[in-house]
Amino acid sequence: MTIEHLGAENPKKQTLDDEQTGCIGNLLFVTKALNGKLKNKPFAQKKSILASSNVWVDDVISGAAEWGPGEVEKRGKLLSELAYDKIWKL
Repeated sequence: MTIEHLGAENPKKQTLDDEQTGCIGNLLFVTKALNGKLKNKPFAQKKSILASSNVWVDDVISGAAEWGPGEVEKRGKLLSELAYDKIWKL
């Protein structure tokens, strides 16, 4: 598995700053082969590729028309809530 940045690290059009790019809300585990297909593509193309793959994507990704700071923050909160409520629940 590798880490895909939904908002690209080196985009043609900058939508996220360096801190937002590295946030957990912007990251997705994918296979190396899939990461190669996603490369530095715009979010709309990445979303289409992800939809045709067998990778689980959450509602924030599947419901987003574009990918920016608000989506990164919203997805980060979702992931932290899932981790707290489902994964690390004692």
